[in-house]
Amino acid sequence: MNAVVNNALQKTDIPSDGPFTISGYGEATPVKFTQAGNGKVTLGDMDLKVTVRKKDGSSSALGTFTAPCKQSSGQNNTVQDFEVTNDPGETIPQQPVPPYFPYQGQDEPAGTLNYNFNLAGKSHIKMANGDADLKGKIGVNVDGKTGAIKGPLTLNKSKGNFMILGFLYVTADIDFEQIGDTVGTYSDGVIATTSTMNIKLPSFNLFGTPIPLGGGANCKTTKPSEIKMGSAPGTFFNPKKGGAYTSPDYTIASINDCGPLTGILSLFTAGAGNTINMNLTP
Repeated sequence: MNAVVNNALQKTDIPSDGPFTISGYGEATPVKFTQAGNGKVTLGDMDLKVTVRKKDGSSSALGTFTAPCKQSSGQNNTVQDFEVTNDPGETIPQQPVPPYFPYQGQDEPAGTLNYNFNLAGKSHIKMANGDADLKGKIGVNVDGKTGAIKGPLTLNKSKGNFMILGFLYVTADIDFEQIGDTVGTYSDGVIATTSTMNIKLPSFNLFGTPIPLGGGANCKTTKPSEIKMGSAPGTFFNPKKGGAYTSPDYTIASINDCGPLTGILSLFTAGAGNTINMNLTP
């Protein structure tokens, strides 16, 4: 049978890192049993209404939100085992009611969280079999209620060392030009974002020489790249500490207006299977 339980959780300070325990108290509607025997109380999925405040007790940007708690597979959800008897005189001792029950607080509207990060890492270009160093910054606003992310991403101009035709080493200047804001979500400690960028290639030179192979002010991809990035799978991303920010696969379109060797250069820059591995540092 199902029982309705009125719960309240004790006000608890959140540590800077690691797990923590929250005490709670609840009262259920009375239940009558028609026969003696063994019984147990189990807990299923539940939704928690959470109000997050700053250390001084003032309102935070997270406000009040609902946090759904789903039971993990194989998790022991037994709250209590008990024995039902025919003895009318046997009673269960009443637990003392804590001062935080019932909850008397007020809901607070969620606000916006603001974070700024430096970026540093590399992008591997599959067809060119080479890497380009990446550095830059990103500033994001995070909706305290929905976790929606929005903000500008800026990548510095870079250089990449590549190989074309299997033997020709080439150095390329690379300029990532973002279109609009980076958008996505931060939910359950996981970042998932999408950035849309034109990729400009102002110059291609033979490695270690000033000999140009192509490039120019108009040399760029024929359409923007949609780059999906996120935090490390299975790892809780703490925005106060930063961490990995990667793209396991993004596509670069063909290039245009890069000089007489545009066709050949495009063969060794365009395609899928490119990766990005960076770190976010607050």
